[in-house]
Amino acid sequence: MSDNLVSIVVPVYNAENYLSECVNSIIGQSYKNLEIILVNDGSTDSSLELCRELAKSDSRISVIDQKNNGVSSARNAGIGKCTGKWVAFIDSDDIVADNYIEKLLAGVGGSELAYCDFSTLEEGKYTNFGFVNGEFDIPLLAKACLANRITGMEGNPTNFGVPWAKLFSMEIIKSSGLRFTEGLAYMEDMLFTLEYLMHCNNVSHVDDNLYIYRMNPNSAMHKSVPNFKNYAVTVIEKLRSLQHDYKILSQLKAEFDYKIFLIYIQLTDLAIMPLDESSRNKAKMLRNEWNDIFSGEVSKPAIDRYGTKFQQIYYKLISCKMYNALQFILAKRYNSKS
Repeated sequence: MSDNLVSIVVPVYNAENYLSECVNSIIGQSYKNLEIILVNDGSTDSSLELCRELAKSDSRISVIDQKNNGVSSARNAGIGKCTGKWVAFIDSDDIVADNYIEKLLAGVGGSELAYCDFSTLEEGKYTNFGFVNGEFDIPLLAKACLANRITGMEGNPTNFGVPWAKLFSMEIIKSSGLRFTEGLAYMEDMLFTLEYLMHCNNVSHVDDNLYIYRMNPNSAMHKSVPNFKNYAVTVIEKLRSLQHDYKILSQLKAEFDYKIFLIYIQLTDLAIMPLDESSRNKAKMLRNEWNDIFSGEVSKPAIDRYGTKFQQIYYKLISCKMYNALQFILAKRYNSKS
């Protein structure tokens, strides 16, 4: 086991209900050579005070306080202060096992990235999930970032693009100038992880559920997108830029097409929430924006290959411009989640 310093970056925004539990799980790590960087991103609750109190209790903790610029900016601020050989990103409402860092370090070996499995925590119930099991090549992991699952493989990966449950090399991050795309609250993590993979030769998997992801209804993933069109264009431009810049990614057209379609589905859902009197007007706006942004971008074979049954129906309705039927399905889907 190496004794290299490991940096841990925790972006914090209005996390007073969970922050102490999160940080205490980090303080209690069996691997002790840590620097813990808490980045308060303009919280309006007592999170900053909690950060400062926690820092008083452990000399390994430092606090950055900045105005609210979003999770990407907070993670980037943390990266700027990292002095460790490795860095792990932990969300402020999540928890890690007490041997989380120890096992990731033991598993990384000669690789540039180590990842473990995780559990979700919702209403007191834990559910175990895996990413890609085993040690796979970089193109396959890139597919896992883009398509979230891989056809013809048992144990389909789950959302591999997230930055948590992973140990990154600070040498790669610094030498490549890699940062999270600021201004994005969705898919910024996938873009970061995907580009990071392009600088890796080997990736290691630790077969253990060491990270606990809290299903928090107040997280960014449950909030609406005010400017759907600009947001979608930014993400798609970044995806296409990565596809152009890296040879491995240029060979993954179906996966990129599918990811772009997922962007449309996810951001459409977020843009029309909540379904109230104004949602009909929002839906009409999105019809035009589909034509402006996505028309011709997404191939049917990509949806047939990777899409769920719901996504295939969604694609067919969009392609046939059956917007009223789509609005009806979205309303039923949203109400079933409420």
